[in-house]
Amino acid sequence: MASPTFGTNASLPATMGQPILPPGVSTSSILVLPVTYLVISSVLGAFMVPLLIALFLFSTRELRRSTIFVLNVISVLLGIAQAIFNARNDIRSILNPFIPEATATFVSSAVLIALGPILVDSILLLRLVAVYPYTRTPKLRWFLLMAFPVACKVFRVVNISMFSHKVQVAVANDTAVEGANLIETFPQIKMEWIAQLLDNTYMSTVFIHRLYRHHRQSHALRSTPHAKQSFSSVLVDLMWIATFNFVFPDILNLAQLIVCYVHKDFTTATYISQANFHVTIIGVVLATVWVSATKWADKHMPRDLSGSEGLVSSLRFTRPTRQETEWSETTGKGSTVVGTPRNGVFAVSVRSEQCRYESKVRSGSDVEELELDDKV
Repeated sequence: MASPTFGTNASLPATMGQPILPPGVSTSSILVLPVTYLVISSVLGAFMVPLLIALFLFSTRELRRSTIFVLNVISVLLGIAQAIFNARNDIRSILNPFIPEATATFVSSAVLIALGPILVDSILLLRLVAVYPYTRTPKLRWFLLMAFPVACKVFRVVNISMFSHKVQVAVANDTAVEGANLIETFPQIKMEWIAQLLDNTYMSTVFIHRLYRHHRQSHALRSTPHAKQSFSSVLVDLMWIATFNFVFPDILNLAQLIVCYVHKDFTTATYISQANFHVTIIGVVLATVWVSATKWADKHMPRDLSGSEGLVSSLRFTRPTRQETEWSETTGKGSTVVGTPRNGVFAVSVRSEQCRYESKVRSGSDVEELELDDKV
């Protein structure tokens, strides 16, 4: 949020060309707010630029077509726009602390800072739907699980709409209400913080519970080293998603409520809210980048899945000419790889002492990689 200064629409009287400050207010105290907001917005906003680059760098074509990816991009762009918007307003407040802030600027800043968390929480809701798919979850249970977060988001949108209207009316009135106390007088912003905390806490609880159940039910699938490695990779991905998407926002939400209600320090609570706005976006995108980078590495880097002796994880071979009819290779593990072209499709078989693999791959490039599926 742009730093609330004395520039609402109220003009301050001046003597000898200098404005007269209210009792107990100094020029340095006026500059503390915009400087603090400027530091928060510039540091966290700058972090989103390389994050956006990484999001596109490690994403696949299929991921770029998904709704989650589009919402991630919109969230990052919203965070960058908010940081630039805040920096512009804060610099203006530092250079001209006694010039009233335009009504549209003040209202736009309030709306952006309020709508950002709702958009990000919509991404979290999609992640929750991903672990509780509609087609594989009992219908009644699915609707009961999704009812609370959907209701929270509807309430938050209505609440923010009321808040934006009240801010616009209050700023339009040429009263002497200081910007620092303007938002504090409205209950909607505190209601948004509480609703956001309840929303994130519910989704984090359901998500982590699902993760725990999946962990317990997957013991039977981890009988081989390859299965253990695959499950561990998925588990790490889900834990990072849970940490970045749910835990960090909950901690900051709780902190800003404690500061606001226990310590009665609304200004510091708005600092935390400003940081939470960017941290929530960063957390969501980091989780997406983490999973995307893992998939990208699995696709572009050779993996060693030979947990048991004699297994072959992947092959790289050149496309044979038409004169070649069959080729074979003995690996260092004692496995024999045999390839035979059949109408443009290479039938590849791997024989070892423990098990036998068979697969087919169609020629499409000079150098190809074949990943073998276990068909013991």
